Amino acid sequence: MFGKMHETFALLNAAFETKPSQPILVWGMDGCGKSRGIEAFIQTMKNDDGTPVKYWFLNGNSMEQTDIAGLFARGDDGEWSRVPVLRAIKEAMEENAQGRQFVFVMEEFTTMLKPVMAPCLSFISEKIVGDERLDENLIHIVALANPPEIAVNPTNLAPPVATRFLHIHWEMDFAFWSKNMMEGKWFPGTQEAAADVISFLHSKGTPEAAGFANHSGFAQDPSREFMNKPRGNPRTWSNLIKMDTVMRLSSVSIQVREKAFRGHVGEALGREFGAWVRMQMEGLSVVDALQNPDAVNLPTRADKQFAFFNGVAARVSGTLDLTEYHNAWSLLGRAPNKDTAALAAQTLSGLLQGNKHLLKNGIPRDALAYASMMSSVSQILSQFQK
Repeated sequence: MFGKMHETFALLNAAFETKPSQPILVWGMDGCGKSRGIEAFIQTMKNDDGTPVKYWFLNGNSMEQTDIAGLFARGDDGEWSRVPVLRAIKEAMEENAQGRQFVFVMEEFTTMLKPVMAPCLSFISEKIVGDERLDENLIHIVALANPPEIAVNPTNLAPPVATRFLHIHWEMDFAFWSKNMMEGKWFPGTQEAAADVISFLHSKGTPEAAGFANHSGFAQDPSREFMNKPRGNPRTWSNLIKMDTVMRLSSVSIQVREKAFRGHVGEALGREFGAWVRMQMEGLSVVDALQNPDAVNLPTRADKQFAFFNGVAARVSGTLDLTEYHNAWSLLGRAPNKDTAALAAQTLSGLLQGNKHLLKNGIPRDALAYASMMSSVSQILSQFQK
């Protein structure tokens, strides 16, 4: 995986590999990317036959008691039994019959009603749904929950319930979020807007420093000052990026965009980001730079270099133009400090997967300068050098 998320994903993998599979309870603040991160992990999983592992998200606070426990029905043999009604369970049974894994993700786990919680616990402990038993080695269960102090009408887990799970504290790592946003894996086509947000947050401090998430506004703590108000966290920044992409395509004025910024991440942070966007609008043209990279005067400030290189990578991610791809590497090759272009380099190298036409003219010379910095870049480039 990437960055600080590696240990979390390694732990998830170990829990899934345990036989029978270890149920997991993921705790995390609202908007910290629990669902998105877990889904990204599941999408890397493969069955023994090479097929992707299927999964289903269930919402705890909208489930009914019969969803898991099943409904009583008379079968063809005249016998009564409890039959599962959820499509997710039926699909899991079909996958199990083929010897394939299946993942249930239960969101809002601590907000489900107590009558719903009871059959869910039987499912979690014994993999029993209705009168059917699923394969305990192939079924994986991940429950997601906000801490009780911020959850809506939460149910505190009694000690015998809490000890059924492997507990994982979830924090979305800025580097992991940035990588996936820049590659368009989570929200395709939003890279240009994402590049602005990532560069803005990066300009407010060192991502590796303690307290960066809260200080920068990437993941502000849900304190009382934000009661009934928006605040910056991975969810609201992602939503801002998606909406700003639409507004850019529609040529919406900066004044309207600034209202959207404040409506997503709050007045203070939204105004600050709006001012930063205005400053960037007065800077270099990414389009012009990709047409004639040798004529560009690179910014002297490191934060502006970081923003510029991310904008270059975002532009190429959308066009996949061969000339622009090679010119982008030429621009990165001129970076006074390779660290300011590292994320852009990772984004550009990632484009090679599934887009081999970008290597029609061979491996860009300037790309090799970044291979030693990141193993993923080195691995991708080495595949095409053979």
